[in-house]
Order: sequence, then C-alpha cells, then structure tokens
Amino acid sequence: VMETRTWSEGQGETLSMRGKEEAHDYRYFPDPDLPPLMLDEPFIADIKQSLPKLPQERRAIWEKDAGLSAYDAQIMASHPAIADFFDQVTEALTSLSKGLKKAAAGKKVANFIQSEVLRYASTAGLVADIPVQPKALAELLHLVEEGTISGKMAKSVFGDMIKTGKSAQVIVDAKGLAQLSDAASIDAEVQKVLDAHPAEVEKFRAGKETLFGFFVGQVMKATRGSANPKMVNASLQRLLKSQD
Repeated sequence: VMETRTWSEGQGETLSMRGKEEAHDYRYFPDPDLPPLMLDEPFIADIKQSLPKLPQERRAIWEKDAGLSAYDAQIMASHPAIADFFDQVTEALTSLSKGLKKAAAGKKVANFIQSEVLRYASTAGLVADIPVQPKALAELLHLVEEGTISGKMAKSVFGDMIKTGKSAQVIVDAKGLAQLSDAASIDAEVQKVLDAHPAEVEKFRAGKETLFGFFVGQVMKATRGSANPKMVNASLQRLLKSQD
C-alpha cells in the first residue's frame, strides 16, 4: 500500500495517516542547487580498481589460503590496519622461512597477533598504532620456526622489542637466549638426567609412562630452558627405550 504511516505508542502498532496514489503525490522535485552528476564507465571502473579488499573478501581468502579459522579471520579483519599488518607479516615470514607453507605461516602469525600484538596495539578510526614493523615480527617468528628460540621465549623477546626498539636477533644474542639444538649436547644432558634418576627410569620402563613429563622437566631445568623441546622429547624417547 502506498501510504504514510505513523506509530501509536499506546496501541503498539503503526497506523495509516494518508494515502498516496501516484509519484507526484509525494511532491518530488529537483533541487536547484544540485546539478546533475554524470559518472561515466571509465570513472566507475577506476574507482572500483582503487578500492581495497572488503573484510568479507579478505576473510574468505584467509580461510581458504592462509589456514585461518572463521574466528581468526574475523579478528584479523576487524580493522583495516590490522588486516594489512597480518598480510605483510605472513608474506615476510613465508619469504624468510623457506619451505613454510602460507597456511602454516598464516596460522602462526594470527595466533601471535591475537595473543601478543593486540595487547599493545591501539586504534582510532582508520588509524592504528602497532608497536612493531611487519618485517620485525616476521624475523622474530622466523627464529621460532628455525628452532633458535622457543615460542615461550618469543613472547619475552617481543616485550623487549617493544621496550628497546631492537631487533629480535640482537636481543636473543645479547641475552644468550638461543636454544640448545645440538643433538649430541642434548643427548648428553638427557643421559645425565636419566643417570641421576635410576628409580624413575626403571618405573617408566615398567610401564609408568606418566613419568615422561618429569624427565622433560628435569632436562629443561638442567639446561635453564634453553634446550630445544622437540629434540629433548625425541632424545628421551630414544634413550628411555634403550636398555643399555
């Protein structure tokens, strides 16, 4: 029905005020101060070309190619500057870490941005203040990927990066945070722990496999957390199965 309606608070419903039969009943007329605006197709095409990807388009791409869940993609697309930052870090990380697939890199980047970066970032309108450059964060995550530092250490290093403005590598070198990743050295540390706890070793070999975490903890304690966790686990698995 072509009509104008009003709202009745008392009745809780809309009511008809007056009917309209034709367009002229609405009294449309051209505004004399607004000249016609003619937009040609080349102009429209140029504007379309200059537009950034919209959030829903970015989310679809990330879920398909960057290994993100719908939730992760929603967070990364929550602000255009955060979205650009995510894309730049992911691209830089895949370039630094040869063999790391984009889907794996994207997931690692999104996780770190959510857990650490967003704690320090602030936004105002379309502007965002992110405390580190994309390349700097990619270099930090690359150190984790190549096993130089652990993921736990990366969080501490990131805090120092913000405080000092120094690169991840400089901080790691200055504080001696590089992981122990020499297989022979890790085997030696593991063997020391096993030799120091013969009773626990015997119980583990008898079937009490819950003691595995105890051995891991002892090795990490002995190396002050510097041992590569994956290599410690592999060494323990191998040496605990050995009866020599």
